Amino acid sequence: SDFVEIIREVLRADHDLVIKSAAPLAFSDRVFGSLDLHLVRKCPCPVWLLAGSNEVKGRRRVLAAVNMSRDDEVQHETNRLIVQLAASQAERMHAHLSLISAWQVPGETMLRGPRTGLTAGEVDHLVADTKRKQQKRMYKLAADAKLTESAYELHLLKGEPVAVLDTFIRENEI
Repeated sequence: SDFVEIIREVLRADHDLVIKSAAPLAFSDRVFGSLDLHLVRKCPCPVWLLAGSNEVKGRRRVLAAVNMSRDDEVQHETNRLIVQLAASQAERMHAHLSLISAWQVPGETMLRGPRTGLTAGEVDHLVADTKRKQQKRMYKLAADAKLTESAYELHLLKGEPVAVLDTFIRENEI
């Protein structure tokens, strides 16, 4: 398929970035098509998707979506590069920068079931702790990318990454 060929080329030529026009799904309100989503999830380097106009009511916007689900050096460096590229573009465009990451507690629904023996309060504490750790890692990423707190807006979205990212983009007209 097309996304596999793009990834093969990235690996063959050791590309640092893939830039692609976003292709919305036909007969759908989804912002990104299947190829876009596969690239964002599987490509070993940052993927820059250009989706229509990024100006809403005279306000230019740049969105950097990072994957914080893995806590290894390769993923951290990829995320740092994404944030640096987006920040550079936002600065050039005099645009607002949004940093976004999706998070979830694996098996949360099951953990809230009767068979685990956990109370609702214990699961709530686990969820809050997971969100707090994610937020701390996002602030560290922004600091590693040398961003000041006034240079960006942080969005931690709870849920499955593709769904919450798509919803965020539509609701915020990015």
